[in-house]
Amino acid sequence: MDDGAIDFRKLLKEEKRKAKLERQRQQQQQQQKDDAVQDPSTNHAAVATDPSITNHAAVATETNSSDNTGTTNQTYSTTIIREEDVDALDFERLVQEEKEASKKRQHEQAMADGWSIPQQRQVDPRQHLVCSNPPSIFYIPNFMPQESDQQALMEWLLSLPDNNQNNTTTSNHEKEASLQANGTWTTMHYAKRRVALFDGTLQVGQSTLPPPLQRFVTVFCQQGIFPVEEPPNHVLINEYSPGQGILPHTDGPAYISRTATLSLGSDVLLQFTPRPHLDSNQPTTRQLWLEKGSLLVFQDAAYLDYMHGIQDRVLEETVTENCLNAPANTQIIKRGYRISLTFRHKLVQ
Repeated sequence: MDDGAIDFRKLLKEEKRKAKLERQRQQQQQQQKDDAVQDPSTNHAAVATDPSITNHAAVATETNSSDNTGTTNQTYSTTIIREEDVDALDFERLVQEEKEASKKRQHEQAMADGWSIPQQRQVDPRQHLVCSNPPSIFYIPNFMPQESDQQALMEWLLSLPDNNQNNTTTSNHEKEASLQANGTWTTMHYAKRRVALFDGTLQVGQSTLPPPLQRFVTVFCQQGIFPVEEPPNHVLINEYSPGQGILPHTDGPAYISRTATLSLGSDVLLQFTPRPHLDSNQPTTRQLWLEKGSLLVFQDAAYLDYMHGIQDRVLEETVTENCLNAPANTQIIKRGYRISLTFRHKLVQ
């Protein structure tokens, strides 16, 4: 069965649990009514024995009271809980949803399989190395060469649902909130832009990466961009409106010291800035021109000792002499709408 298929056994178990809770609630309500009976002349047995009623649960309760003669009167009541009174699962709807989910995954798989991304080749690091200090920044132009493929991927990303939950959750509910937000767009309050996350480590034993992203994971491992034993399991998607950027930052110790970023849409200049603990003789910044369809890979020293960021509130950027890969005669880069996909291997605690 496809990943994401509905577990009907689990749903049946949940329905039985709800029915049991409903019976207990009905029983408690009836018990409270019986306990409130104060009339000692009440002496009857209310028993529902309609043979036409099927599929029901009868719950009997008993109360004792004494009249002035010391005779004990017993009051019986029977509560009937019909199956139709309990919220039942709409199996036809669930089956239809499962069919639609399966059809969607088949479409995604066909789309991903059709992309013109070379697979069975080993990337020669020397060919794509753009910097000798640090010697760990690699740039592959036209990694996704067809603009039609790039557009299809962007359209698929933009079709992801929006997560309306507040993303400033407490630590007690962090994992639950992350599971709910997984695979959805979330608007960051401080940056006023959207991000989407696919974290394959949230559900142990179950991959959460859909076919369009898993295709890249497979290619990265086949080409030696990521080791097979540490494939990408965490994908962060950033959406940038024209002129938006991101502050200089490091990805931190939660991941192995390697990252691969695919750029879609507009071109942009990425800035590499040495962290404060480095020798002051290092250059202030190093620029890298990211074209649409290109792949940036950096690791080791570039990951650990440098921050990376994109200048904010800028619609046009000037290429400087510190740019590592700008073609000749390129002076100005115009910033438009852009989406980036950053693939990493997240360490599982």
